[in-house]
Amino acid sequence: MNTVKTLALCIAASVTLQGCNQAQVLEQPAAKQTTLQVIKLNSLENQSTRHFSGLVRAHDSANLAFRVPGTLSEVLVQPGDNVKKR
Repeated sequence: MNTVKTLALCIAASVTLQGCNQAQVLEQPAAKQTTLQVIKLNSLENQSTRHFSGLVRAHDSANLAFRVPGTLSEVLVQPGDNVKKR
């Protein structure tokens, strides 16, 4: 049993040292620089603005009804979890 442990330790050490032997440093290519054009914005004082009143509603809606009244206090599952009906 002792020889099996020793053999396993030697194999693990050789695999670890084999990975250390291959130290290749790849040089990262320089990031491509982008030229930007900078412009100065004018003041908004001379701009005309308009204000409108209104009501925003969703295009689609759904009315929901539940068999059990009350407030949901805790969610015990995460999105993507598999659940089964009891």
